[in-house]
Amino acid sequence: MAGEAVCDGSRGALGTDRPPKYSRPLKGSAVDAVEPQIRELFKQAPTMPTTVIAERIGWEMGMTILEDRVRESRPAYLPVDPVSRTTYQPGELAPV
Repeated sequence: MAGEAVCDGSRGALGTDRPPKYSRPLKGSAVDAVEPQIRELFKQAPTMPTTVIAERIGWEMGMTILEDRVRESRPAYLPVDPVSRTTYQPGELAPV
């Protein structure tokens, strides 16, 4: 009778030497649906403010989630800053 009291979840846990791990399927983000539109706007104007992007794509949800995605995606569309492209040949700089 004591062996029958073990529930199904415990049976799986007793059969392994690892602790049980909780997992659930990924749901994605609300921004995933409008990501292609955001990328098209970046191609036209990579420095476009997030508020303008939100207006043009008809965003009606919270701004934080959109701002986070824009912050992640924007660098791929920005041109290279010419000031930060300083390069040196080996031996060109040496302490004096």
